[in-house]
Amino acid sequence: MKNKGFTLIELLAVILILTIIALITTPIVTNVLENSRQNTFESSVEQLINIARMDYNEYGRLGKVTYNYNNDNFVCLGCDEGKNLSLDYSGSLDASGTITYDGKIANGQIAGSEFTATISKNDVVVSKK
Repeated sequence: MKNKGFTLIELLAVILILTIIALITTPIVTNVLENSRQNTFESSVEQLINIARMDYNEYGRLGKVTYNYNNDNFVCLGCDEGKNLSLDYSGSLDASGTITYDGKIANGQIAGSEFTATISKNDVVVSKK
């Protein structure tokens, strides 16, 4: 009678091949996920800068204006007749920090739990904490 099935050596070879594939792909997948989180953080900070620009232009603000972000709350400090003006920001960003805008150039820093975004002359540079 003929035995059907796999030998122990064949099964171990398949397991070894699958293990090698998993070891090769795990760092690649991890890097893709990390880059995705970093790009999402950068896009969110750029969205905050755009909201500050729109606010500045819409209300005809003059000089340097400071915007504060904390707990999903984006506020123009002292913009509503000396009071803080809450701005519409529909995103959710686990971070806090300030952005200054003078009509042309945005500067500031937004720090999150994983990343920090430094805004210098309208350029956003994100670094891992």
